[in-house]
Amino acid sequence: NLISQLSQYAIQNDIITRNYAEFLVITAPKAAEKDKFTAEEIKKLWDHALDERAQIVLTLIYTGFRINELFSLRREDVDLRAGYMTGGEKTDAGKNRIVPIHPKVMPFVRAWMGKGKEYLIPNSNGGKKDPKNFRGREFYPLLIELGILDVEKDGKYPVPAKPTRLTPHCTRHTFASLMSTAGVTDDVLIRLIGHSDKAHTERYIHKDLEELREAINHI
Repeated sequence: NLISQLSQYAIQNDIITRNYAEFLVITAPKAAEKDKFTAEEIKKLWDHALDERAQIVLTLIYTGFRINELFSLRREDVDLRAGYMTGGEKTDAGKNRIVPIHPKVMPFVRAWMGKGKEYLIPNSNGGKKDPKNFRGREFYPLLIELGILDVEKDGKYPVPAKPTRLTPHCTRHTFASLMSTAGVTDDVLIRLIGHSDKAHTERYIHKDLEELREAINHI
């Protein structure tokens, strides 16, 4: 914009005869590539699956929920008999989407449901868990303890000196990567992670639930 205005000024003052700004080609900045959990790192989480912090991270990985979406789930949003959860936010496609519960994380969900609290994963006071507190007080300390993150290499806790290699949102990228590697179609994956228009959400009928459940079970 600046160069275009300067060129127009120069043309008006007979300094140049054409607007050379029209020949500029400016490429959009490349979005930062999000990292994902490796198979070895996921195994470390499973090796410590008695730790609720690890259970939460694994549930994020096996559902594709955003961290705030998971913490916003109420017990009424979980159907253990049918084996799915209903939640989501941010976009029309992401809201109230159906996500089948993977058999591997089903024991965690059953245990949380057994607590009888309003929220599926409540805080110590029984209210909604704060994503920021979880990130700083549980997520990063857990990954450091398990050797997944290195304090010197990946940033210092609780305030990283630089962006850490893995953030809670990376669980969502891990989910998408695992689903893609398992051969799940883009259409199904889009519906599971909620990156689509409202038309997709209106297609959730029993047949779709079975299709989504089969897709989830591939990972």
